[in-house]
Amino acid sequence: LTVVVVPPTHLTTGCYLPLDQLSGCPVPRGVAVSLSLTGETVADSRLVLAGFTEQPLRLPAVEDMLKNQPLSEPLI
Repeated sequence: LTVVVVPPTHLTTGCYLPLDQLSGCPVPRGVAVSLSLTGETVADSRLVLAGFTEQPLRLPAVEDMLKNQPLSEPLI
């Protein structure tokens, strides 16, 4: 996998954070995050782990937990 495309919608922001290699593993690892906000509240989110399994892995339980919560440091 070299590219993850998340089509942007209005008031959506996102980023990809590469993680340092763990235990000498040669596979690049990272986290992709896409957030849709309504004001300061998370309207929708997508979180994807890359490089930890054979295929990128979405985190729907975390996405559901973030929904309708105010975006704040404690939440993050």
